[in-house]
Amino acid sequence: MGGVHESASADVFLFLYLTVSFFCPFRNKDQKSQDYSEMEKAYRPSHADATYDFKYGIRAVAGGGRSSARETIGRVAAGAIAKKLLKTVAGCEVFAYVSRVRDVESNVDHSELTMEAIESNPVRCPDQEAADLMYKAIDEVRTRGESCGGEVTIVVKNCPKGLGAPVFDKLEAEMAKALMSLPATKGFEIGSGFSGSKMLGSEHNDEFYIEDGKVRTRTNRSGGVQGGISNGEDIVMKIAFKPTAVRSIESTRMPERLTRSPDTHVFCRLLFDRPLPGSKRRSTGTTRRSTCWQGAGTIRVWYRVRSPWRRR
Repeated sequence: MGGVHESASADVFLFLYLTVSFFCPFRNKDQKSQDYSEMEKAYRPSHADATYDFKYGIRAVAGGGRSSARETIGRVAAGAIAKKLLKTVAGCEVFAYVSRVRDVESNVDHSELTMEAIESNPVRCPDQEAADLMYKAIDEVRTRGESCGGEVTIVVKNCPKGLGAPVFDKLEAEMAKALMSLPATKGFEIGSGFSGSKMLGSEHNDEFYIEDGKVRTRTNRSGGVQGGISNGEDIVMKIAFKPTAVRSIESTRMPERLTRSPDTHVFCRLLFDRPLPGSKRRSTGTTRRSTCWQGAGTIRVWYRVRSPWRRR
């Protein structure tokens, strides 16, 4: 997907069907396939190499193929359009920022959150003090040939009330499916998340009150969703990203041929995977469909990955 291997190329073509069709070819001109040559005879630890081979009997040695974060290019293209439409049609804004790297956590006031603050530094954390510490933490593991993980927080502002449906189509269930489909994700939270399980019911309650004729909540431990349906408050979610697999420390429990991993080009995966949430994927053969909600309606984005490998 977007790379070159043994003189063969795989390009990504996006067909965006709105009122007008868009054709968007993307070519990867900075591939480093040679760095993965060792992987032809060994699985990378904690990587999809093994499970793809178990299931399909084939794997993309150079970069991981459909398990690679490169496949998210379709979501970025769809999300960029959906994000603009969400704001135009529903006044809804979606923000995502790096809230933790290793044990360095940020302290962000969501009421004052802006894209300018998020994009003000390479770490994409609006808390500048925490961003500096995150940068140092990443640099520290990089110099040791290691990698690290962290968390991304997603905030949806001005979300319309009434999105979602009972049982299998609960809004948080749809969002969990979409966000956990991103590569390297290992955890999902909404509102108080797992910390809410430590609270008493009286502590966790979001008290209702009336403001300008509208029903509001004084706190937002529910994360903007109650009973699987949005309540009009900010939707606040978190996803956790695992560290990228590295080979700096060889396993002593498994044969070397099963434990080798290339020197990573990515020392902190979540800096590249900071998502554009709000899309749901369903598989339809070699075609993928993304449904991006925008309040009253949906925007469907189809994109096809040309396969198999095409010789130049």
